[in-house]
Amino acid sequence: MGYQSSTHPQGLLKSDCSGGSLEVGETLAMGKAVAIAGLSSQNPGVITIANAVFGSKPDISGDILAKAFQVDNNVISQIQAKF
Repeated sequence: MGYQSSTHPQGLLKSDCSGGSLEVGETLAMGKAVAIAGLSSQNPGVITIANAVFGSKPDISGDILAKAFQVDNNVISQIQAKF
């Protein structure tokens, strides 16, 4: 398993993660931000977590996803509409 580290040039976001994992970051800037990232050590650049979570059939309840990602149901609906 690999290990990657990244720091935003303005110092607002630092991300450390091991390959093949799902990570969460936090920004200290003003305003709201939502980011979902998936890293794959076997096939870099291919993200299947988002497809599995937001594009699953039958759908995962928006209420459950909103609580898990700590966002409003409208945000979940917008993301699910893209899958």
